[in-house]
Amino acid sequence: MTILRQANEQDLLLARLAAANEAARQAPRAQELAALAALLPPIDLRPMSRSTVQRILAEADLKPHKSAYWLNRHDPDFPAKAADLCRLYLDAPALWQAGELVISTDEKTGILIRRRKHPTLPARPGLPRRREHEYERLGSTHLSASFCVPTGQVAYDLTRTHNGDDFCAHLRHAAAEVPRARRCARWWPS
Repeated sequence: MTILRQANEQDLLLARLAAANEAARQAPRAQELAALAALLPPIDLRPMSRSTVQRILAEADLKPHKSAYWLNRHDPDFPAKAADLCRLYLDAPALWQAGELVISTDEKTGILIRRRKHPTLPARPGLPRRREHEYERLGSTHLSASFCVPTGQVAYDLTRTHNGDDFCAHLRHAAAEVPRARRCARWWPS
């Protein structure tokens, strides 16, 4: 049986499943569901070799081991806001010369503190470095950081808690660390 014929049979099975699913949504009683189940053909699952799976994936140009991330924009004004922010970052050196400071502040919450249960074994001839996959949890921490855009200075705080008092303490710390300016522009990414 060729791969295309198998794919066609799978498509037919998926179409039957979709039709049965739609019918099930419209007929929720148990007897009707049993009648719908009888419409489905028996599924004959045979084991496949690794090379067969690789050939099917190659023919379909599928790469299940690869993934990509993206971010859906929920704000219709996002492009304009992003352009304004990028312009602010690009203008930061000129603003600094005029006495204005651009600072970016962000936080990372819930950072796990972990330690490996056993030490890592160094590489030896014929063997790679081996790292134990088990670890011990030692709690969590919270990072608040402020980046002074024109100078590159960073002020950060690590705390065990995450509340408004911690954030205000970080802002006071950051204000003491960065250079003085007539005016300060802050950006909190959301």
